This record gives sequence, C-alpha cells and structure tokens, in this order.
Amino acid sequence: MKRPFFALLTLTLLLSASALRATEVEASSPVVNVIQPEYFGWPALGGAFYNATGIHVGNELFLYVQGGQYAVVGGPGPACAGDKILFFRAPWTASGLVSPFAFSSRISPCTATNYHYGVGGVFKSGSQYFLTADRANWPDANVFYEILLGSSPDGASWSWAPFVKSTGVSSILDVTLVSSTVSVFYCDPTCNAHTAWWGFFRTGPCANCADWVGRMKVDYSTAYPRGFRVWILSGGIYKQVNDTTGEFNFAPDNVWPETDAGYAPNALVPTASGGYELWATKSPAAGGCGCSFQGGSTLVYRTATDTTLGPLQGVYSAARCMPSASSVGRLFPFVITGPTGQRLLYTSNNDKNCSNLASNPYQGMYIVATQLQ
Repeated sequence: MKRPFFALLTLTLLLSASALRATEVEASSPVVNVIQPEYFGWPALGGAFYNATGIHVGNELFLYVQGGQYAVVGGPGPACAGDKILFFRAPWTASGLVSPFAFSSRISPCTATNYHYGVGGVFKSGSQYFLTADRANWPDANVFYEILLGSSPDGASWSWAPFVKSTGVSSILDVTLVSSTVSVFYCDPTCNAHTAWWGFFRTGPCANCADWVGRMKVDYSTAYPRGFRVWILSGGIYKQVNDTTGEFNFAPDNVWPETDAGYAPNALVPTASGGYELWATKSPAAGGCGCSFQGGSTLVYRTATDTTLGPLQGVYSAARCMPSASSVGRLFPFVITGPTGQRLLYTSNNDKNCSNLASNPYQGMYIVATQLQ
C-alpha cells in the first residue's frame, strides 16, 4: 500500500499534466484481489481475468469477466479456445463485495469455430438482462468488428444473437449501454412508445485501432425483425444499421473531446443523482509510480447523457499508485454503489507480475476492488 504522500504527489502530477479536476478518490482501505488465478489453484501466471462489468441481481452482485486459463483451451468452463466470458457472483453485502468472488460458469458461446470474446456492458431493460460482447476471430485477439447481444431472464443463463457488425474498415468493441429516456430526433415518431437504449463504444478507422469513442442509440421493440433497431452517429447524424444483419459500412463519429490518444471507455454507470458517468482508462499516462511498463495508465470519467459529455475528470488514490507507471496497471473500471452506500471500484491490473510484463502483459492479470470516498 502506498503512503498518502505518494497519492498527493500523484494528484499534483496528474493535475499539472492534464488539468483534470480530480474529484474521485480511492480511500486508504485495502486493495482487495477479488478474482485471480490463484483462487483456482493455478500459479499466479496460470490464467488471466480482466475487463469486468456487473449488475445487482436479487441478493448478489453478478460480475462478468473476460479471460480464462492461460495457454490452456479448457477454462474454467467447457473446452473452447480464446478468451471467454466468465460469470462470477458475490453476496450483496458490504463484506461480500470486497471478498473473493465465486466462479459460476462460462457464459460466452462455445462453437466449432473458435473466437475471442470480450466483455462490453450489462444492463436491465424491462424484465430482461442484456450483455454486449465483443467477438474476434481466434487466434487474433486484436481485431474486433462484431458485437453480440446476450439476453437473460435472470442474469445467469444467456442466449446470444448478432447485434452490430462493421463490414468496412472501422473497428467496434466495448459497447456499453443503458435503458433510459433519450432524445428521439434520430427515430421515427413510433419510437416514443418503445423502450430506448443509448450508450457508447470504442471504434477507430482501422482494424487494429480503437482510440475513438462512438455513440449508439437503440429502439427496443417487437416492431423490428430482430426486436430492436440500432443507430450509430456518423457524419453528425444517426445512421441505421441493417435491420436484419446488424451490418454497417460507414465510419462512426469520434465524440470524445480530447485530441490526445489512448482513452478507452469501459462502463456507463448510474449516479446517486439519477444521471450517468462514463468511466474510461487513459494510457499512456504520465507521472505514474510503481511497476514501470510502456508508458503508464490511469482512470478518468465524465458525466454523460444521450446528447452531451461533461468535463473530463481524474481519479487519484490513497491506496495505490494512480497513475500507475504500467500500461496494464489501471484498466477497465467498473463502479457500483453497494448496499450500505459505499461506492466500489473494480479494476484490472497486473502489479504483482511486474517482472513478466515484457513477456505477456495480460498473463496473470486479476480483478481488484477498492472503495471510493
């Protein structure tokens, strides 16, 4: 654990480097490893768990995590190559949310054709739960053109269908959506009577680049062939993807105001005031401490609506280095408010495997929980 001095020094460096308003603070409470390879009886480098998103269901927190056993086809879960989406759960109690999570099952598809699956965002709409998932051809885990949509009556058992797919040069991944009221200018008048979703995704003008942030809106209704219609902001207007296949071949707009590269939005989360915050990783990030690898990383967030983005705001910590000097030190933030009002931040890092990062920066990665003041 870092002393408060380092947290204050990090804050000074962060503010001077990027003029962020640092208004979220990790408390000095312990950093808890809630999901890691050792919990399966594997060595520290025997697996990888990262990119978590979650939702409160009944008296539990359900967490959906990307990864699996390193260099082994199996798992956890049935045999299928590539990264999987794995379902973990914890009691909805103050102590349960900061204790090791229990593994439940693999929920990503397992087919004759192998794929890498990545976690997007989970949300509830009506009585159903929905989860977006990235899909890339195996073994190339860096080229994402396709998003699947999972649906579930209980958050535990999932069925999957095609959602959107880029047939042009633009990549698409990390779709995070909410079910909430939207402006309906992008949609015909009948949408007023339907359920609306909106959110963001990572994109870019080539197969292996995703430094842009796009906007998406969805009309969820049985009026459409697949039960929903999807629009993506492009050229200043919302363009519809193919109603039957979800395919599109136009370039999404980049709505992220900052011009420096390296912002990766990960989670659109509700606030106590009824609004939303879009949380993201920034890498590279200057001024970090701890394990040094490829330019550093930190966390940022901003308020968001279906039409606006608020000022960029920074995060600092009294519990650990923030920024981290490692590019895989502070990744994939997800925030939730627990049963006693505590705001918990789940992130992915690889601090304890610093000496192995040059070999494979994701090998041995794990999920930690911290508390926001």
